[in-house]
Amino acid sequence: MTAPTLTIVANGEPALALVLDDTPRLLTQTDVVQATHVLSLMVLPGAVGFDMPTPSLTSAPVTDGDGEDLSAARYGPRDVAIPVLIESDAMRFAVRLLAHRLNVRKGDLSLTFDDGTQVRTLTHVRYLGGLEGNEASDQAGFDPLEWRTVVMSFRAFDPWWYGATASVVTDLAGAGTAWSAATAWSAASAWDGAGTTSIYVDGDAAARPRATFVGPGSGVVTHVASGQTWTLARALTAGETVVVDAAAGTVTLNGVQNWSVLTLSSTLFSLDPGVNQLAVAMAGTTGASSLTVSWNERWLTA
Repeated sequence: MTAPTLTIVANGEPALALVLDDTPRLLTQTDVVQATHVLSLMVLPGAVGFDMPTPSLTSAPVTDGDGEDLSAARYGPRDVAIPVLIESDAMRFAVRLLAHRLNVRKGDLSLTFDDGTQVRTLTHVRYLGGLEGNEASDQAGFDPLEWRTVVMSFRAFDPWWYGATASVVTDLAGAGTAWSAATAWSAASAWDGAGTTSIYVDGDAAARPRATFVGPGSGVVTHVASGQTWTLARALTAGETVVVDAAAGTVTLNGVQNWSVLTLSSTLFSLDPGVNQLAVAMAGTTGASSLTVSWNERWLTA
């Protein structure tokens, strides 16, 4: 069985891939070799933060009796800690390189956990601590290699683990053809955008979809259960692209923020765990028109 791996990715930087299991091992990070210096990392047992995040419950005393009423339940940020043995032929080089990768002012990190069967990712992550430095003699090691043990800590401000992207591509050329329940549906294949189709969403929370409309055409997508819609405010011309991103909370036209391309009644609806019915009604489409709906499932555990 392949040991699980955790990949730490900073914006624009090569990834650091760490193997997570109960057997410490040495991993030479060949992607971070510079000049004659080598950085190696050994992951030690005891990594924490991969399962349930800590809930936050808000309550208030009842007015006419004992106890309290729950008014809100949510999950706060998730903290992850990874014990690591750092070994290098130039410890100052190693620490400087890690500091460069994990600099909190450079932007978010992502942590991706792969156990061989599922790949899930934490986003909006920042380094929290562990590389402050300890020059004690038992941390220094001896030539030709120096070593240091640290617990690298991270905070995921979004506590959810995200699954791989799933998507459905709508063929809008057949806008007059109703969707047929007799036709097998696959998340990897196209479906006719003129009727209603079922999308199954797994996970522990609602997924926030991303819809990409490519013109020409006009119309509306309705989430049947809630009645909420994405409705284009005008017809798109050939080549125009509108992206409605519920996760980012944005609407763009040809890559530029532009909420006016949707009607005021439109909402950034979510896809609930289970079966979701989407109804699509489009007009003025051609073979160049398309609608792609994609989403990432959200999980409480890696």
